[in-house]
Amino acid sequence: MSISCPVCQNPMTQAGNPKIHYCPKRKINFPHLNINLDMSHATVYVSDSGKQIYLNIVSAEYRFEISDVDEDSLTPKTVITRLQRNDKSSWDHSVDTRFEFMDFLTINVMVNLPWNDHAKVREAVKTYLVFS
Repeated sequence: MSISCPVCQNPMTQAGNPKIHYCPKRKINFPHLNINLDMSHATVYVSDSGKQIYLNIVSAEYRFEISDVDEDSLTPKTVITRLQRNDKSSWDHSVDTRFEFMDFLTINVMVNLPWNDHAKVREAVKTYLVFS
């Protein structure tokens, strides 16, 4: 089964498990933090029937964890996290500044956006914030 990355549209690589597909790591620019990080655009988990039931997508400064069915209920769920600077204590100069995805918003729908259009992704996130 060939799956294209939802962000860059390149073919995804199959992991050791034939149900898991991922986009190979590459430099992704996060202009709001003025950094490039080496990471994958997306990971997709496919059910036995071929349906994509879990997606982990990095677009703009957000990571979207989209699941077809939430473990606690039978509703779809999208967790949006935002890449932020996570500074260590100012007294500890031996540790460099780190960047982590921090919880931002959870909504009970499966989100499908034009992942390669960062302006539209940002606008959609703002809309979700207004209506949540």
